[in-house]
Amino acid sequence: MKFKMLDKYLIRNQRGLTIIELLVVLGIFTIILSGGLFLSTDSFRSYYFDAEEKMLVSLIRGARSKAISNINYVSHGVFVSEQSFVLFQGESYEENSGTNEDFPRNKSIQIENTFTNDTIVFENLTGKPRQTGEIRIFDGQRESVVKIELEGRTNE
Repeated sequence: MKFKMLDKYLIRNQRGLTIIELLVVLGIFTIILSGGLFLSTDSFRSYYFDAEEKMLVSLIRGARSKAISNINYVSHGVFVSEQSFVLFQGESYEENSGTNEDFPRNKSIQIENTFTNDTIVFENLTGKPRQTGEIRIFDGQRESVVKIELEGRTNE
């Protein structure tokens, strides 16, 4: 008889969590999430910075490759604006040209360069740039410099 009452008591008390157990679990969960939040925020910033740099280098190399391949028998280049990178054809960048390829930029990452009119142009067939210079990419925490050499290679 005593065992039956004891069994009923144990079963009745094991229906759910107490408020203290729930608060302890929520507290531990909050501590773990808050620590991960700072790590993931920095990793997202790092990812965006690396992606912006890789996109710019890829576009520069693509423009040089198109110029060497003599596509459409014209020079090719990259224009760096506040809102986007533009891959273009011709001797100079023309804003409303139908051959322009527009690639949006991340506004939190700043870019400075030493090129005239923010334009890098590669001569067709040779792939040599009209001018050499540097492009500085920075976001307050990280900085990278992409150099365009006389032969047209990028040195990042």
